[in-house]
Parts: sequence; structure tokens; C-alpha cells
Amino acid sequence: MAGGGVFTLRKAKMPFLTLYIRVEDIEAKSAQVVAHGGFLVEPPFDIGGETQICLFNEPSGVTLAMIQSAPRETQA
Repeated sequence: MAGGGVFTLRKAKMPFLTLYIRVEDIEAKSAQVVAHGGFLVEPPFDIGGETQICLFNEPSGVTLAMIQSAPRETQA
């Protein structure tokens, strides 16, 4: 099931659209972004519950985002 939200970043140049990539370890993936020439626009931060997001620019300057949610418990 996909989720979504609407919010504004004060640093964003309007209008903008951000694609979110779901990751399992946002801290490790953020480090990989920087190691490969990217730039963290917003380092990982909590947005409620156990969910974190991070906005980053890939080396050519395109802004993307990643999201890490708490693992969902499976029902038996």
C-alpha cells in the first residue's frame, strides 16, 4: 500500500516534485549518496512515529528523497 503527504520545505524552490525511494537503512544510504558525489539537502529526520525522510541532490543536481518506515509486523 502506498502512502503520501503534502508539505512545504522552506528551502524549496517552488514548484517542485520529489520522488521518494523506500530504503531499509536511511543512515547508510545517506552516507552512500555523499560518498558518490551527492549532497544532502535535508539529512535524515523524523516525520512521526518511526518514519524518517532525507532529501538529497544526486551529482547532476536533481533532488530526490528517501524514506524509511518502521518495519510492519506481519499477522500470523
